[in-house]
Amino acid sequence: MGINIKGLVADRAKSVKFEAISDFGEGRITAAEMVDDPNEPSKPQVLVITLVDEADVERKLWARPPQMLEAISEACDKSGADGIEIGDWLKVTYVADKALRSGRVMKLYVAEHQTEAGF
Repeated sequence: MGINIKGLVADRAKSVKFEAISDFGEGRITAAEMVDDPNEPSKPQVLVITLVDEADVERKLWARPPQMLEAISEACDKSGADGIEIGDWLKVTYVADKALRSGRVMKLYVAEHQTEAGF
C-alpha cells in the first residue's frame, strides 16, 4: 500500500504571487515559521507566513529579506505590536520596483497589520 501523493499535493497551500504592481496577499495569520529558502539555499532562512483570507483560502507568504520583512516590521510598529502573532491580520501589497546597480530589480512592498485584539 502506497502513499496518496495526489492527496498530499492537494493539501498544500499555494503561495501568494506578486507578479504585477498592486498584487497583494492578505488574511488572518494561522502559522509562521522560519524555513530554508529553496530558491537560495546558501542564504539565511526565510519567514513563511500562512494566511487565510475571508473565503477560507489558505496561502503561504514567503517574506524574504530585506524589503518585505522591513515592510511587515513597519506595519507591526504602526499597529503597536512587537511582531506578528497567530490570529493577527496581515496584508502585503507590491507597490513599486527599484532598479539596483547590478541591473536587477527589487520589488517594494507596503504592509498593513492588525493584532487579533484590534478586530
